Amino acid sequence: MFIDPRSPDSPWHRVLGTQGDVARRVLDVLLTDGPTPRTRLADRLGVTTGSVTKAVRTLTTEGLAEIGPAAVSGTVGRPLQPVSARADELNVIGCKVVPGRVLGCRANLMGDVLARAETPIPATTAQWITTGCLEMARRLDADRPVVGLGLGVGGTIARDRRTLVRAPVLEATPGQDLVADIERELGIPVHVENDLRSLVEMERRIGIGRHVGSFIMVTLGEGLGACIVDHGHAVTGATGEAGLSQWMTTLDEEGRPQPGGRLLNTPAILDQCAARDLPAELDPLIRAAESGDPRALQVADWVVDRLVPLLASLVSFTDPQLILLGGELSPLLTPVADGLAARLAGLVSPLQRTIPIHIADWELGDWARGAAVIAVEELLRV
Repeated sequence: MFIDPRSPDSPWHRVLGTQGDVARRVLDVLLTDGPTPRTRLADRLGVTTGSVTKAVRTLTTEGLAEIGPAAVSGTVGRPLQPVSARADELNVIGCKVVPGRVLGCRANLMGDVLARAETPIPATTAQWITTGCLEMARRLDADRPVVGLGLGVGGTIARDRRTLVRAPVLEATPGQDLVADIERELGIPVHVENDLRSLVEMERRIGIGRHVGSFIMVTLGEGLGACIVDHGHAVTGATGEAGLSQWMTTLDEEGRPQPGGRLLNTPAILDQCAARDLPAELDPLIRAAESGDPRALQVADWVVDRLVPLLASLVSFTDPQLILLGGELSPLLTPVADGLAARLAGLVSPLQRTIPIHIADWELGDWARGAAVIAVEELLRV
């Protein structure tokens, strides 16, 4: 069932009407940090314990939180009672547009996936994107209230998370509102975001990025993408194109500057396979590299040669706590990860040479999960 969280019938509306900002912030912490005593919530949020107690009372009354049994802390004073979010009480839908289909998932407020589905679409026009998302929403509907839908697409999205700015991989027209028809049909808030940025928010909120305040994420696939997260916020830039334009600079085999998107993409890497008499297919290439095939490892090293100058520039400028590499080409880097780290260490400051590099193991469905996280984020801003 679809329920607009802004309607008077919604428990979320009643929570905001009673305790507003404090209740929203308390629930946000519970969803990302897990069970937390009220005193620690107050310290974390910089509010009084009394304000937290009132917010928790409202959240528990509306079924969005629960108070656990007292835990003995080993110190003098009252035992601490952890407060937990009841994340399954409200659900969101996440949709990701890929060529020929829309991937979908239903998730709880923690971003845990409860169900998945997909549906074919003959084109990526705004009309067919709407049709695919509506089909996903209806197919994934369940007995829990669905209070938002997030949509991930390859392209630049305006700050309103509604309007398409630029999308060479879509047939939708720039300037179109991609969510209005879906909102009108379902009666719930709908927000669209670039698919890379959706994954960044997933990692920042519920993935490896939640353990650090800053990280950079680079995805390698049909295109090249990057995002910088600093102090918990993704940097999008003045035009919204930061990291999305394919023009991040790397070096070719002659040491000449080249747009990274021209060299660090799946077709370019498969061309390297053909030059070494390897099948120009990604999965066999990855398996060959994992098994130690010298020719496949040469291709992996070629990717490292192109990737390291770009990473070094990002690291030197942003000084992150973590480097996250993902996308369909990232498994190719696992057999040469030590060489990648060593090459990068030679091009950055001594203080930056121990920054950990993590290679993500995303599945295709995680792109829809990232879109669901966008819906959760927007709910917490209502």
